[in-house]
Amino acid sequence: MRKLRTYLVDFIRADFRPGLYGVTALFLAACIAFNYAVDLEDSYIDPHRGTWIRFVLFLGLDAWCIIR
Repeated sequence: MRKLRTYLVDFIRADFRPGLYGVTALFLAACIAFNYAVDLEDSYIDPHRGTWIRFVLFLGLDAWCIIR
């Protein structure tokens, strides 16, 4: 267990960049806020339940959040 803790602490010390984690958190918060404000899933995607286009719409929503 100590070895695992040591590996974890070493990884966090080597990789932790507050700016990167902060920007990532802000980006995720913006995507979630936009999704709730526009109500994308309930308004635009859910009416296509049971069709193949629903998969494409979810794929586009996820791709937009990743690209943006």
